[in-house]
Amino acid sequence: MRECRLGCEIRLAKGAVVESDPTLLEAVFRNLFSNVVSYTKEDGSVVCALENGREYFHFTLANTNNGLTSMDLEHLFEPFWRKEESRSDQSHCGLGLSLVSAYARLLGINIDVELVASDLIQFSLRIPMAGIHPTQ
Repeated sequence: MRECRLGCEIRLAKGAVVESDPTLLEAVFRNLFSNVVSYTKEDGSVVCALENGREYFHFTLANTNNGLTSMDLEHLFEPFWRKEESRSDQSHCGLGLSLVSAYARLLGINIDVELVASDLIQFSLRIPMAGIHPTQ
């Protein structure tokens, strides 16, 4: 197990209430956080924020990364896809983000990913508030 030295900033809105399948929702967040911590470069940083919207919560999770490009983003949620440099890491099999995508779809959560800077990737989730039932 590698030592992890990361800067972390967390900004969470108060009173966030979501009606959801707890097992699937936990799996979405567990896999996202696991991915972010595993692939943040050493001495990098992670920023997590949850903001209230009108019908949705906007959750963002950003981290410094090691060389992702905009062309890589379209592959991140594909099963078993891993950027070449990480193929030697046997602790991951390449399913985490594809599970995030599938579970989020089932829960009515919209996920976007973007490079907000050359070394900063951001996952953005639009999560329905309690009482809001998105159409599938």
